[in-house]
Amino acid sequence: MIFPETIAQIFRSHDEDVVQRRTLVDFEETILLPDGLKTFITSKFPLFDDTGKISAVGGICTDITARKKAEAELKEAEEKYRGIFEHSPLGILHIDKNGVITDVNEKLAEILGRNVSRIVGYDLFKSIPDEQVRESTVAALAGKMSSYEGSCQFRINTQRVYFRGVFSPISSSDGSVIAAIGIIDDISRRKEAELSLQKAFYLSSGASPFME
Repeated sequence: MIFPETIAQIFRSHDEDVVQRRTLVDFEETILLPDGLKTFITSKFPLFDDTGKISAVGGICTDITARKKAEAELKEAEEKYRGIFEHSPLGILHIDKNGVITDVNEKLAEILGRNVSRIVGYDLFKSIPDEQVRESTVAALAGKMSSYEGSCQFRINTQRVYFRGVFSPISSSDGSVIAAIGIIDDISRRKEAELSLQKAFYLSSGASPFME
């Protein structure tokens, strides 16, 4: 097959590099072939004659087009997720298989009133006093989607936070659970509004919200 001059020049420069270095060299080469653009890892090596002079350059090509495409798609997906993670109106946290928070977004830090650095490393199993939140985390790490709605007091924050949380497992390619992700919606204002309405109702009816 005859390649265009620009491609042939690249091949030639690679050959010259191998001759100069006198050893095996790996190159990544992208070539337009009749069936489309292809990417190869080419291992080129010098061939010596009986006198020790380089008589030719050999090469072995491995087609990595599918791998490069998969890498590009993975990178694109990661960038999209990172955009959602950083700009989401909901709090997001990653939990490792031991129940330790490994990453959170700024929204969750805002909900908890703490810096991201103060939250990362927090052990949900050992430090959180709310049993239902622990149970939701354990369920997610066991492979089940779980949810929780109510108040919770983290030891990194003295205030109780009302939130709705959904916890989902993260699995590896073999299906085993390796981590979990939590999506947190701050419902404190809604709860405050509900309590205000309840108080107004009791006051208007002449009853006390504390009466049995």
